[in-house]
Amino acid sequence: MTPGIHTKPSLRATLIGAGVMASLMLFHLYLEYQPSLFLLNHDLRGGTRVIQDPRSPSTLLNESSPARGWLEVEYPAGPLEPLEYTRLPAIKGPNNWTCLLLHGLGDHQASDSFRLREALLTLRPALFEPMSFVIPAADALPVTVFPGLPRPAWFDIRNWSDIHRDEDVLHMKNNVRRLVHIINLLQLDLSRTIIAGFSQGAVMSLLLGLTLDRPPAGVIMLSGFLPMPDQLEAIFSRPTTETGIRRQTILHWLHGAEDPYFPLPFAQQGFRRLQKLALFPPHNLFFSQINRLDHHLQ
Repeated sequence: MTPGIHTKPSLRATLIGAGVMASLMLFHLYLEYQPSLFLLNHDLRGGTRVIQDPRSPSTLLNESSPARGWLEVEYPAGPLEPLEYTRLPAIKGPNNWTCLLLHGLGDHQASDSFRLREALLTLRPALFEPMSFVIPAADALPVTVFPGLPRPAWFDIRNWSDIHRDEDVLHMKNNVRRLVHIINLLQLDLSRTIIAGFSQGAVMSLLLGLTLDRPPAGVIMLSGFLPMPDQLEAIFSRPTTETGIRRQTILHWLHGAEDPYFPLPFAQQGFRRLQKLALFPPHNLFFSQINRLDHHLQ
């Protein structure tokens, strides 16, 4: 068995794994998986407020200057517009922990992120009720594989069979900038912040976690892939004196064994490559295979 790769039995374990990952970072417990959990299907947006800050992402990006390298070039004409997002405060007894949840391709108004939050609250109310959640919503973009129809997306996908062919790096960059804008605007304590995402959101979670000068406590990737594999080391490797900066960040990649879009062997290959890049401490990288799960949160 490849180090860092282990198997778990169901979609329920995926959600439980995400919850337990937060437990580990909050209370220094070992990872463990609990019995069943189903996502709730009702609308969770009631009583929340979608916020859009008028300041440009470029303005707030400079406050913590994570833009060394890849974010400093290739901007489109004109200023970037801020992302819309919803901030859901702690239900009770806030503890200054935050979970930034990034939705997947085609998720209208980030509805899956709201359902995932509700599932976590149901699973472990004592753990998640004191935690605030921030849920950004991506713009609608023409997506080549659909074919060219606008739908909520963090970046374009040109070819399912060769996901790395002509990757939409420009939208990846610009949306990382916009996510950094939200983090800076809200003045999140990154040592108490978990960045989690599904599908495209998993890719953005990884890129955001690598970009930040002050790395988050944890990154959780649900059914994602390793972006720009031939460029990551050159973009995100740090001088020897800074290699320990991500030593506290834990990354957990969870993936369905029956994923038709990003097949399991492809995901495992991406994880092994991430291990070899040494962008995170090897003992902080985890991969869980979820049997009988495809690419959907159901």
